[in-house]
Amino acid sequence: MEFKKIEEINEYKSKSVNPQKNPNVWYELYSIPSFDSKLPEIVRGKDIASSKQIVEEGDILISKINPRINRVWIVNNHSKHLKIASSEWIVVRTKKYNNKYLSYYFKSDRFKQLLSSQVTGIGGSLTRAQPKNVKNYKVLLLSVNKQRKVVELLDEIGKVIDKRLLQIKALEQLTQNVFLEMYGDIRRNKKGWDIVSLEDICENIIDCPHSTPKYSQETTEYACIRTSELSNGYIKWGSMKYVDESEFEKRIKRLNPEIGDIVYGREGTFGEAVILTDEKRFCLGQRVMLFRPDYKVVNSIYLWAMVRSKGVYHQALSKTSGSTVGHVNVKDVKKFKCFLPPLDSQNEFAQKVKKIEIQKKILHKSYDETIDMYNSIMQRAFKGELFTEEKPSILK
Repeated sequence: MEFKKIEEINEYKSKSVNPQKNPNVWYELYSIPSFDSKLPEIVRGKDIASSKQIVEEGDILISKINPRINRVWIVNNHSKHLKIASSEWIVVRTKKYNNKYLSYYFKSDRFKQLLSSQVTGIGGSLTRAQPKNVKNYKVLLLSVNKQRKVVELLDEIGKVIDKRLLQIKALEQLTQNVFLEMYGDIRRNKKGWDIVSLEDICENIIDCPHSTPKYSQETTEYACIRTSELSNGYIKWGSMKYVDESEFEKRIKRLNPEIGDIVYGREGTFGEAVILTDEKRFCLGQRVMLFRPDYKVVNSIYLWAMVRSKGVYHQALSKTSGSTVGHVNVKDVKKFKCFLPPLDSQNEFAQKVKKIEIQKKILHKSYDETIDMYNSIMQRAFKGELFTEEKPSILK
């Protein structure tokens, strides 16, 4: 076991290419935007605006931009085209050491904290890690055999995590399928349901305050929910910001959000919606609206599914000139056309969703426990503490 600086193990010699000089040549492009899909873009030179780094299969890419996000990517062989990467990546190439082991090390909290400690720029996406500093960061190098064992163990846990995510997504899709089976698509209305405007089935529809919230540096009891917290129909707590009581009171003057209210994203990646729970007291951040159902005619869970349906999404899309990143006007949102089936039918749908949610809660618990295990093992691995005990029982 030893520590070496990244520059001591990095065999990469920078070479660049200007794709514009070969406008009809295809390239395999590793860009920052394509990272989330885990697939590079296959693009012609004429569509690539600037010079890029030439990379090869097995190279490790570490993003300079906003290192807190910790983007680490191993170049694969997705095509026969020349592989190129944005200059926003730091490239690490090594034939001597296990590149998957190194990629896990670069994903660790330990390295992420180091990467974030010396940046230029101010705030979020404007911060950048500096290659001149990164090359001097040290990496823990275990024996070749132990590197292999670390990779095998983390790969194995990663498969469990991926499996849980697929199961959760399948249940999310099941909710949508149940809605379609019971009610169909509003664009066709083959079942002949009554159709009303959204404002006809809500007691209140309000927009967020048109001001930037003053966020608290601490986690308070007052959650300030924004579009970034709306994810696949559920609240994404990891990115939640909070306000103090004074700011909270200012932001609820028009309406104090309650359990069962629906928060809808109308700007950015619009069309997402969540039902508020009893976990926190909520106020509206930016780019969201709040719908309060009229419980005499509509069930909150049904309304949540309705506004997330493809039929309503396409109504929103038609008001933004077909762009998925834009905004929908409040007056247009109020006029969204919705099915209004009998309340008994809505309640039946809600009961089916609640049963699905029980299964999802079990899977989420398992997922969270596996993530905790993954992080714990990664931390131990890069302190050289692994392989003194048996594998965790979940992997037997």
